[in-house]
Amino acid sequence: LLSFMVGYLYSKIQRLIKKMTATEEGIKALLRDCIIKSYNKCMERGYCPIYELENIEEMYKQYHALHGNGTVTELVEKIKELPTMPPQHHDEHCNVHNIQHLGGE
Repeated sequence: LLSFMVGYLYSKIQRLIKKMTATEEGIKALLRDCIIKSYNKCMERGYCPIYELENIEEMYKQYHALHGNGTVTELVEKIKELPTMPPQHHDEHCNVHNIQHLGGE
């Protein structure tokens, strides 16, 4: 009876480990997919808003905790190099600041 119980528990634990591993791998795949889609969107538009960058960094933190690979790390680093505002908006802000500075305001 005792050996039956031990065998049953061992089998149950093995199934739980398999499910947990599959769940972790599935979450890692979803995080990777989301990060890659965000990378593509940010690169296409040429900037990454701060709120989106924060979200990407949080996804990456969890992805890395699940032992994700270095490819996503490279994408996240490239996203971090992007401006946080659209180029024309950034230029307008700089021009207003320069005009105010030159005008003595």
